[in-house]
Amino acid sequence: MYKRQNLLLHSENYNDAYWVKSSSTIFNNIIVAPDGSLTGDKFVINNGVSSSSSAIRTDLTKSASPVEYTLTVYAKTSEYPILRLLPRDPALATNTADARFDLVAGTVVSTTVSGTYTNASARIRHVGNGWYRCSVTFTTGSETSLRPQFLMLGSGGAVTGNGSVSYTHLRAHETKANL
Repeated sequence: MYKRQNLLLHSENYNDAYWVKSSSTIFNNIIVAPDGSLTGDKFVINNGVSSSSSAIRTDLTKSASPVEYTLTVYAKTSEYPILRLLPRDPALATNTADARFDLVAGTVVSTTVSGTYTNASARIRHVGNGWYRCSVTFTTGSETSLRPQFLMLGSGGAVTGNGSVSYTHLRAHETKANL
């Protein structure tokens, strides 16, 4: 039997100190979210910064055994069309799952794993008004920490921030399935 739970704290408040904003800014509650409430957030890549180094992240402690997780984010594009979910081992950046989603076409662009991570799969589902539910499921190795992170990219990859926005509801869920 599987038990699912949200392991991410403050998953609707990315201005909380629990979340690290690398070269980016979050503006809370400025657009209508998928559930109809005014809780959609604005993710801004700081001016002059590459989007590949602009992220929202946090670190979790996990058991020292392989564990299956699913990272889910609701997102809507504004300026940058590609959402990248990049959960990884904070101690060794080569242990990753990497899923990219086209928020204009509503498609999964790519899904890869490296290092000790295995079995990655990604899904995208339109939930109305331009919003998508994007998720990546993967299995970690025996490392004892996990860093879920979110990035926005241009259609050709990394872009330089100019203060433009990509709206993301960023109602994230990191779930663990236990047998």
